[in-house]
Amino acid sequence: MKTKLTTLLFSVMITMGCSNDSDTIDGDVSIMGKWQMTERYVSPGGETEWKEVKDGEIHYFKTDSTFTSNGMDCPEGDFSVKGDKLQLDFNCNYAAEPQVMRFSFDGGDLILTPLSPSFCIEACLYRYEKID
Repeated sequence: MKTKLTTLLFSVMITMGCSNDSDTIDGDVSIMGKWQMTERYVSPGGETEWKEVKDGEIHYFKTDSTFTSNGMDCPEGDFSVKGDKLQLDFNCNYAAEPQVMRFSFDGGDLILTPLSPSFCIEACLYRYEKID
């Protein structure tokens, strides 16, 4: 069980390890556009697998470095990319801590892994499909 999880995490880290300071990794796919969550990989402890998400949240990353989302308490703000890190700075009427995620691409899908504030004790990855 631990071997499978270790192998999966190692594979994910290798995939996410390549970085640059643009909105693409390996120049193939850009983070710009509308992305809808289609699967999640969240481990409450022990083994897990990708699980389908129906009517998943949508993130829209615009070319002016702003974003909107229907899956967050604060639905809009600015974003920046440094290497394989995506930072969301929220524009709310209240103080909202920026969210930092690691991003990578698997085929044409976007994979997001929350880094801070910390949401997950064990593995948690979210797969998004480009819809626009």
